[in-house]
Amino acid sequence: MVHQFALLKEFWPKNVSKIFLFYYEGNDLVEIKDEMKNPIFSKYFKDNNFSQELMENIKKSDEVYRQVFKLHMENLENNFEFQRNYEISNNYSKVFISILKLTNSRNMINFLLSKKKISDFNDYEINLYEETLIKVKKFVEEKNSQLIFVYLPEYSRYNTFKYYKDKFYNYNQYNYKKIFDIINKNNIKIIDIHQLLFLKKKDPLECFPRKKPGHYNEKCYFDISTILNNSLN
Repeated sequence: MVHQFALLKEFWPKNVSKIFLFYYEGNDLVEIKDEMKNPIFSKYFKDNNFSQELMENIKKSDEVYRQVFKLHMENLENNFEFQRNYEISNNYSKVFISILKLTNSRNMINFLLSKKKISDFNDYEINLYEETLIKVKKFVEEKNSQLIFVYLPEYSRYNTFKYYKDKFYNYNQYNYKKIFDIINKNNIKIIDIHQLLFLKKKDPLECFPRKKPGHYNEKCYFDISTILNNSLN
């Protein structure tokens, strides 16, 4: 969220009447806490006048990154076989050890037997998100544009549990309701992809490749883009 605010401030497009702000319920609240630990991102949050003038320096920075990328690729080519053999060997070792320890199975059993489930987030992340959202809305409106909030659901909403960062979580509707309370309170238009697309499917998991956790599949992204495009008319 904070990085989206930073991008808007640095690369505001010309002649834009509407801005989509995407919220992915899988990790956006987790990431906003991590973003605030970044000294640059925190400056965008704390100082309304802070800017690195990236648009003016884009050509210079592109050339620097181009040279860094070229050097990086040369190093990769020189060490490709060594890295490849090491990574394959290392990955096989990790998988083998994980199988021996039955790590995921043990975690799952502990999760199901535990009386106190791990909740996704606390009010700190939610309050921080609201503060950032208010800043984004104010900035967009000062540019004579409209902010549109797009809610993107995660896989675990349609499954029985959530597995994230080596832990099992209890899926909780509290965060969904809390976010919507914040959006409505601040008079921001909402496009709820959960309601408009996923709940209309016989099996919402069809939106995910092979019905497995991860990003949406191609058809689902196309359907989402159609919904967004229709909202502009």
